[in-house]
Amino acid sequence: QTLRQIRKWHGLSAISVAEAVGMDKAYMSRLENDRLPSLPSCATINSLASALSATEIQRIALFVAARKLPPEVETGLLDNPALLAMAIRDINRQKGKQ
Repeated sequence: QTLRQIRKWHGLSAISVAEAVGMDKAYMSRLENDRLPSLPSCATINSLASALSATEIQRIALFVAARKLPPEVETGLLDNPALLAMAIRDINRQKGKQ
Protein backbone atom coordinates (compact mmCIF):
# COMPACT_ATOMS: atom_id res chain seq x y z
CA GLN A 1 0.00 0.00 0.00
CA THR A 2 2.80 2.42 0.82
CA LEU A 3 4.36 2.03 -2.62
CA ARG A 4 1.03 2.74 -4.32
CA GLN A 5 0.40 5.79 -2.13
CA ILE A 6 3.80 7.28 -2.87
CA ARG A 7 3.50 6.47 -6.59
CA LYS A 8 0.09 8.14 -6.81
CA TRP A 9 1.32 11.11 -4.78
CA HIS A 10 3.96 11.66 -7.49
CA GLY A 11 1.33 11.23 -10.23
CA LEU A 12 2.98 8.18 -11.80
CA SER A 13 1.42 5.05 -13.21
CA ALA A 14 2.42 1.60 -12.03
CA ILE A 15 3.44 0.73 -15.57
CA SER A 16 5.75 3.74 -15.92
CA VAL A 17 7.48 2.98 -12.62
CA ALA A 18 7.83 -0.71 -13.49
CA GLU A 19 9.34 0.19 -16.87
CA ALA A 20 11.70 2.75 -15.29
CA VAL A 21 13.23 0.08 -13.05
CA GLY A 22 13.05 -2.76 -15.58
CA MET A 23 10.48 -4.61 -13.52
CA ASP A 24 7.75 -6.88 -14.83
CA LYS A 25 4.34 -5.16 -14.61
CA ALA A 26 2.83 -8.20 -12.92
CA TYR A 27 5.57 -8.13 -10.26
CA MET A 28 4.88 -4.43 -9.68
CA SER A 29 1.19 -5.20 -9.21
CA ARG A 30 1.93 -8.01 -6.74
CA LEU A 31 4.36 -5.73 -4.91
CA GLU A 32 1.81 -2.94 -4.58
CA ASN A 33 -0.85 -5.38 -3.40
CA ASP A 34 1.40 -7.16 -0.89
CA ARG A 35 1.05 -10.44 -2.77
CA LEU A 36 4.67 -11.51 -3.00
CA PRO A 37 5.96 -14.72 -1.43
CA SER A 38 8.93 -12.78 -0.04
CA LEU A 39 9.85 -9.19 0.69
CA PRO A 40 11.62 -7.12 -2.00
CA SER A 41 15.37 -6.64 -1.74
CA CYS A 42 16.98 -3.39 -0.59
CA ALA A 43 18.24 -2.90 -4.15
CA THR A 44 14.67 -3.15 -5.46
CA ILE A 45 13.43 -0.67 -2.89
CA ASN A 46 16.21 1.76 -3.78
CA SER A 47 15.46 1.40 -7.50
CA LEU A 48 11.78 2.07 -6.91
CA ALA A 49 12.53 5.06 -4.67
CA SER A 50 14.79 6.53 -7.35
CA ALA A 51 12.22 5.96 -10.11
CA LEU A 52 9.62 7.67 -7.92
CA SER A 53 11.94 10.59 -7.10
CA ALA A 54 10.99 9.77 -3.53
CA THR A 55 11.84 12.15 -0.72
CA GLU A 56 14.06 10.83 2.05
CA ILE A 57 10.99 10.36 4.25
CA GLN A 58 9.22 8.47 1.46
CA ARG A 59 12.31 6.31 0.97
CA ILE A 60 12.27 5.48 4.68
CA ALA A 61 8.55 4.67 4.45
CA LEU A 62 9.28 2.21 1.61
CA PHE A 63 11.97 0.50 3.68
CA VAL A 64 9.65 0.37 6.71
CA ALA A 65 6.84 -1.13 4.61
CA ALA A 66 9.23 -3.79 3.31
CA ARG A 67 10.57 -4.43 6.82
CA LYS A 68 14.05 -3.58 5.56
CA LEU A 69 14.83 -0.41 7.47
CA PRO A 70 18.60 -0.28 7.96
CA PRO A 71 19.41 -0.60 11.70
CA GLU A 72 21.30 2.70 11.78
CA VAL A 73 18.27 4.54 10.37
CA GLU A 74 15.93 2.83 12.80
CA THR A 75 18.22 3.71 15.69
CA GLY A 76 18.52 7.30 14.44
CA LEU A 77 14.75 7.68 14.26
CA LEU A 78 14.19 6.17 17.68
CA ASP A 79 16.93 8.34 19.20
CA ASN A 80 15.49 11.50 17.64
CA PRO A 81 11.80 11.88 18.52
CA ALA A 82 11.53 15.15 16.57
CA LEU A 83 12.75 13.46 13.37
CA LEU A 84 10.41 10.51 13.94
CA ALA A 85 7.48 12.89 14.45
CA MET A 86 8.41 14.74 11.25
CA ALA A 87 8.53 11.44 9.33
CA ILE A 88 5.12 10.41 10.64
CA ARG A 89 3.62 13.81 9.78
CA ASP A 90 5.05 13.63 6.25
CA ILE A 91 3.71 10.13 5.70
CA ASN A 92 0.27 11.15 6.99
CA ARG A 93 0.33 14.25 4.77
CA GLN A 94 1.06 12.03 1.76
CA LYS A 95 -1.87 9.79 2.66
CA GLY A 96 -4.11 12.87 2.81
CA LYS A 97 -3.23 13.77 -0.79
CA GLN A 98 -4.68 10.52 -2.09
